[in-house]
Amino acid sequence: MIRKNYGPQLWFYPLPVVVVGAEVRGKPTFTTIAWCTPVEDEPPLILSAIAREHYILSEREKIQVYSLNFPSENQVREVDYCGIVSGYECDKSSVFRVEDGKYGAPLIAEAPLSLECRVRQWLDIGESCWLLVGEVVESYAIEAYVREGKPDVSQMKFMTYLSKVGEYHSVGEKVAKARHIGRGFRKE
Repeated sequence: MIRKNYGPQLWFYPLPVVVVGAEVRGKPTFTTIAWCTPVEDEPPLILSAIAREHYILSEREKIQVYSLNFPSENQVREVDYCGIVSGYECDKSSVFRVEDGKYGAPLIAEAPLSLECRVRQWLDIGESCWLLVGEVVESYAIEAYVREGKPDVSQMKFMTYLSKVGEYHSVGEKVAKARHIGRGFRKE
């Protein structure tokens, strides 16, 4: 196989499909993002990039808690809708059935997994988005998808997003046990 240079590309695949939920102007609203990553285990911190034009940012200073919802592939239409329609144009409070989290963040009731987060810091890096550092204060999962106290991702049917291609993909099957399979490797 031949490897070729393609210049500086942001080919960072796959990205998780995440729906951010927050209360804005007294109502829950949701926006779909794919720029989200854990940055610390203890305390559990997550970094999310939210484009400046998103409605959620219109009351950025007032938001103290929010949710990160990990939808299943059967919610793809609603998820895509929340990513392409602005809250400035449409009320998205009824796109999903909403539950209140323990700390008041709006959660997507049917999402297999939701994380309720407290805002730790907003970072303005002077680019097209704000960076949001959130601390996970509670986790919610549909009980049928939890095995031995951990999410069974194969049952949750999460999606990933391929940004430059503009496609959603299903999360695949397990390849190997992490931090285990490499123990037998010996470079000859």
